[in-house]
Amino acid sequence: MNETLDAWVQMAWKRSQFSNVAIDGVGEVSRADKWRYWRAILGDGSHVIVTVSEKSPGKISFTITHEKLTSSESARQWRAYWKEFLINLK
Repeated sequence: MNETLDAWVQMAWKRSQFSNVAIDGVGEVSRADKWRYWRAILGDGSHVIVTVSEKSPGKISFTITHEKLTSSESARQWRAYWKEFLINLK
């Protein structure tokens, strides 16, 4: 879990935006026994939360949640963006 979150954080620190919307700051990392989080506020006021957790021994779950979106159309656009982003993430 730590390696996955650390890789995400390193990638995010190198970016200034997602989908042409600025990242305000570098994001915040928090860790608990079962979860790892990265949270950031974007320039449009929306919030991005990355959650890493252990599904089963040796397997993790990686989730991106995008909150405080202004409309269902915005939610559809961001869902498509994150899907494509994760497919192309190396």
